[in-house]
Amino acid sequence: MGPRPLHVTLLCRPVLFVRISLGSGPQLRRTFFRASALFGGSVFFFVCYCLCVRCGNLWCCPSVFLLLLLLLPQTRPALPPIIPLLPPAPQEQTHCPQAMRQPSHTASLLPWLMMVVCFAGVCVAADPAVEHHCGFDAMMKKYGRRPTAVVREVPRRGQGAMQAYTAASEDGDDGWAPIRIKVSAEDMYDPSRHCTAAGDLRIGYDGRAITCEADDVLTEERRSIILRQTLPAAIQLHSERLSVKPVTRPVVIPETGLGMCDNFTIPHKYHTAGVAGTDMILHANIFPTAGPRAWAAPCSRLDDGRPVVAAVNFAPRRVAATSRNARVAAHELGHALGFGEKLFVRFNMIAEVPNVRGMPRVSVISTPKTKAMARQYHNRPTPEGIELEDEGGPGNILSHWKKRNMRDEMMTSVAEVGLYSVVTLAAFEDMGFYVAKYSAAEMLWGNNSGCGLLEKKCLTDGITEYPDLFCNHVDGHCFCTYDRLSLGFCGLNRHEEALPEEYRYFADPPSWRRWPLHEQMSVC
Repeated sequence: MGPRPLHVTLLCRPVLFVRISLGSGPQLRRTFFRASALFGGSVFFFVCYCLCVRCGNLWCCPSVFLLLLLLLPQTRPALPPIIPLLPPAPQEQTHCPQAMRQPSHTASLLPWLMMVVCFAGVCVAADPAVEHHCGFDAMMKKYGRRPTAVVREVPRRGQGAMQAYTAASEDGDDGWAPIRIKVSAEDMYDPSRHCTAAGDLRIGYDGRAITCEADDVLTEERRSIILRQTLPAAIQLHSERLSVKPVTRPVVIPETGLGMCDNFTIPHKYHTAGVAGTDMILHANIFPTAGPRAWAAPCSRLDDGRPVVAAVNFAPRRVAATSRNARVAAHELGHALGFGEKLFVRFNMIAEVPNVRGMPRVSVISTPKTKAMARQYHNRPTPEGIELEDEGGPGNILSHWKKRNMRDEMMTSVAEVGLYSVVTLAAFEDMGFYVAKYSAAEMLWGNNSGCGLLEKKCLTDGITEYPDLFCNHVDGHCFCTYDRLSLGFCGLNRHEEALPEEYRYFADPPSWRRWPLHEQMSVC
């Protein structure tokens, strides 16, 4: 129930306002006074916004708006309009002569524009529709056990229509090296395997007929974003942190039994000569999907159980060159690398812990490295492990960290921030075929929180032990989010029906909570 991040980011640097023509005499003095006041007001706004980190409330925005409203003329001014001077973006040019020819009523609109920017930041909340909800489990249950890939003795020349992504190793000659992932994008260049125009008929990965819409078309720009930006960034997040024993021989992909990869184009030579110089082959496409913005699944594994062939797909209408989409892709690649229920069960990584927060039992990853990193990160002396998700439907359960505990972690079921934490690195290392670089882990919500955050409810009778992480009132005010990166506000839904005791955070029924009843009730 912590403050929800906003989509609108307010000004984070002062905006300086000057007049192009200063005039003379009394007019010059008035101009100088107004310019000085505007400069002071802008600096005042900037300082107050930055002080939000300390006080948690953007109270200065209306004040600055009123200041601008009083100082700026509301009728046609005699002088040229005020011109906002902002530092130009890289590779951009400023065009002052064009700015000087703006209509003279620009000045009177400026304070209203400032008000819209300010109050948009106050009122706009995160839209659940744009969140990425992972559907990994549902996809894996549709397909059976993955076959084992064959490693051939004889290497082949050339790499084919592949792209290789890796990171430089900081290790010595210990036999481990950053994982190498090659992307095969055959289907992105085959018009029959994606949407080329609105009205095209295609068969989806679930076997259903699809009529392509305009937003489903695979454009050159979208293909470039995925192959040149999103996938390289996502792969780098893993290759900088995970090392493997390099595969020294070509990997031959089985011809059948590949699950989701059976729906992708695999060149014949990958089944015969194999693919050399890689530790994983990732088949990628951009094809319409009604669910998440991206999904991925392992298709084949080595003898030790490590996934070596996988598939990933991106929804065309959700493709964008953003860091958030790169984190979503990294989340899905985490599943392709083995983070999921099937592999957890295969390696006996899941344990049951009784009597947690009023629940009879919870499932945790209780392997040595994961427990050690949980103890270190949460400053908790006797951790049983890190909880797995038990809510949200078949696409979430046991293949993700518990959202209530891990919030912005990369491997929770709803990807919002996607931080690569020490516990995910530890879980990968406990699989036995990865070595993690813990110095590259990213800070996460709940660091040094102790036992209470994980063992107790977020609030009891409306009171929390962690006021910096949870809020208990709805008054419309903005507060800084726990990471001090944005503004947010408390959002609660009222439910007339009685909730289970373990999900009641307030004393007086009906209870309040943030999520719909059928979703993750324990998320605060």
